[in-house]
Amino acid sequence: GNGSCASDSDDMTLTIIPGVTADAGPDDEICTTTATYTLSGATAADYITLSWTTSGTGTFDNATSVNPVYTPSEADEATGSVRLLLTATSSGTCSSASDAMILTLTAPPVAYAGDDATICSGDGSYPLEDATSTDASSVLWTTSGTGYFTNELIVGTTYVPSEGDISDGTVTLTLTSYGNGSCASDSDDMTLTIIPGVTADAGPDDEICTTTDDYTLSGATAADYITLAWTTSGTGTFNNSDVLNPVYTPSLTDESAGSVILTLTASTSNAQCPTASDSMILTLTAPPVADAGDDATICEGEGSYTLSDATSTESSSVLWTTSGTGYFTNELIVGTTYVPSDDDIANETVTLTLTSYGNGSCASDSDDMTLTIIPGVTAYAGPDDEICTTTEDYTLSGATAADYITLAWT
Repeated sequence: GNGSCASDSDDMTLTIIPGVTADAGPDDEICTTTATYTLSGATAADYITLSWTTSGTGTFDNATSVNPVYTPSEADEATGSVRLLLTATSSGTCSSASDAMILTLTAPPVAYAGDDATICSGDGSYPLEDATSTDASSVLWTTSGTGYFTNELIVGTTYVPSEGDISDGTVTLTLTSYGNGSCASDSDDMTLTIIPGVTADAGPDDEICTTTDDYTLSGATAADYITLAWTTSGTGTFNNSDVLNPVYTPSLTDESAGSVILTLTASTSNAQCPTASDSMILTLTAPPVADAGDDATICEGEGSYTLSDATSTESSSVLWTTSGTGYFTNELIVGTTYVPSDDDIANETVTLTLTSYGNGSCASDSDDMTLTIIPGVTAYAGPDDEICTTTEDYTLSGATAADYITLAWT
């Protein structure tokens, strides 16, 4: 009190009614392959009544229990999420309590590897253009074989078969789509059939001399074919154009052209696989021809003989040789000059041989000419001399002559 007044006291009672609580639980997520969702995380206290409601069109098995089971509708799944609201009410002066959780509805992944397909081994690769993947977080391609994908982490990749795949004839390609959220992965297979592609190899380019009558195509190979056919760019003939290693006979026109293209075409009965063709060039080399010229005669005193009428055609090089011991001014050219030795002159004849070496596979050719050397007539009157005029005559005993027919002194 104020002043000298004593204090005064009085009491009141405050009643505290426990407030109602509602907790719908944490947000959560399920895959739409899951038919229902149990709201096991929800709690409530001091309530008289409970009520669950949804922002979607799904249903609760018991909307008045704390932990009901919710069944999403197709509309919920299409929306991708739904809001579930828990409301608890009490009596008296305390109001109700509400809480909501978001249930995310994740669509499952769907993998489609595409239809089974067939390729030819010669195609080299197969693009997986009709493969699809929906609602996936990522994808992965795998193979039952030993080939490889250009990028195994994308849907529309390309597969390159290995030699083992081609040998086996088929390979299984699997597309796995990994899901989002709690959704499991999905996989799908396709079978790639690999038809061995027809091959044709006409063999390496080759060359023959035109002195060879025909040519066997022994280097040609082919595989996985039904029919074979040989053709020529020239006018020669095959003994059998439908076999792998026929014999080709060049024509005069082929030989004149100097070469001919021979083409092998291999075909298969499978329309999907194309024919295969390959060509080789057969070079037709003309043989060398050597002509040493006509036989000739010279006199010893002429000193040499020029082989001006010698010829060589279709040769890579030439070489002159002699049966004697004389020499050529240049034995490597056709129109050279021969200088007889003393032995050649003494023997009176020498054989000169021209060899023309061939191009390609053509053998060399040789031709001879005979050079006759007529010994030159000689006359020697002897050394100058002297006599006394008392001597009536003089014998020319020092005079000599050789290889003559007639002699005359003057």
